[in-house]
Amino acid sequence: MDPRPRGRSAERAEPPVPARIAAALAVLDLAPHDRVLEIGCGRGVAVAAIAPRLTRSHLTAIDRSAVAIAAARDRNAAHVAAGTVAFLEVSLRDARLPPGAFTKAFAIDVNLFWLDGSAELAVLAAALSRGGRLHLIHQAPSHTGRPRIVDGLRRELAAAGFVVDRLDSPDDTGVPLVVVTARPPD
Repeated sequence: MDPRPRGRSAERAEPPVPARIAAALAVLDLAPHDRVLEIGCGRGVAVAAIAPRLTRSHLTAIDRSAVAIAAARDRNAAHVAAGTVAFLEVSLRDARLPPGAFTKAFAIDVNLFWLDGSAELAVLAAALSRGGRLHLIHQAPSHTGRPRIVDGLRRELAAAGFVVDRLDSPDDTGVPLVVVTARPPD
């Protein structure tokens, strides 16, 4: 007899959470009142890991890809139906986010933040509430690639007026991660 699950539940079984998503979960440190924005949500893997932790919180996830948003909505249909998660098909640059709407924003492997994210960081500075935080998590292609990402993040965040509270390259994950927490200008 084959012990593998069959049927619809087998199709829905989620693989283990990747290290970069586990790092996002740890750094977000969700509180009951948090209003969270994910930038570049892709197929909704991070949302699926975060949404069960939301009690009175809300998560809005954006991505510019219609295919990715459709897959994310499908993967997280129960959370969308419960009203704890919303998905928007829009780039961050074009997003019309209410001022001060989010207590936390995060992005995983969104390269524009270390390449040229000035317009997007301006959108985030306005969308984050007073005391809000931006969390950027990147998985570098190799451990030797981390310094380039760190330098780019420092440069872009400083140019946009963000203050870096934490910049870490944890070695205990087995993958070359960069984790940054920053606050917008006052």
